[in-house]
Amino acid sequence: MSPLRLSKVDVLRIHEYAIAPFGGLGDARNEGLLESALAQPHLTFGGANLYPSTEEMHTLMYQGIVWPYA
Repeated sequence: MSPLRLSKVDVLRIHEYAIAPFGGLGDARNEGLLESALAQPHLTFGGANLYPSTEEMHTLMYQGIVWPYA
């Protein structure tokens, strides 16, 4: 299974959908942190993925999105 690669637009649309029933702020608090969280799981060094498993990549993306807001 190939890892899911979400764009910033994808994440903001998911966020808008998720807050629609309950309300909340529609934009990212810090777009730089969001871009970093989405890019970090796909980093490589010497042609090899730093996070080779799909689980590691998705966990890192989740942590990068949620951690700054916790």
